Amino acid sequence: MQDAARLRQWLAQMRREHWVPTRHQHLCSEHFEPSCFEYRWGVRYLRPDAVPTIFPDPGTPPTVPEEPFGVFGTPPRAGGGELSAAELLGVVLLLQRKVRGLQQRHRRHRARLEAMEGLIPKLRPPGTTPLIQEVGGGGRQEGG
Repeated sequence: MQDAARLRQWLAQMRREHWVPTRHQHLCSEHFEPSCFEYRWGVRYLRPDAVPTIFPDPGTPPTVPEEPFGVFGTPPRAGGGELSAAELLGVVLLLQRKVRGLQQRHRRHRARLEAMEGLIPKLRPPGTTPLIQEVGGGGRQEGG
């Protein structure tokens, strides 16, 4: 978090004043009041000024929320009605974006794997046998 004053508020609420979170650590949405969220196109976003305030006492067992958030993080509806056409379109666009991102990530990982596999023969000392040998059908088999 870039805002030092807000980070201090978060850490004080979490009772962890001396902890320094990394950018890879997250706090569950259950620690925020419903007013801490904004909704756009059926997607829930944490407000920029949000501070977590819901923390159980240390000896209290965890509870399951009575009204969990609906499909794809949308707020629960009074009466349980269906999503509007605009909300459905927003959900579809969000999912399409996520699928494209995952496909791109898969392609990058595949290319990196192939590049690394291409390095193996170059790094192997001359006259040694590989510990793992390619076998028919693209599988691998340990060498002897």
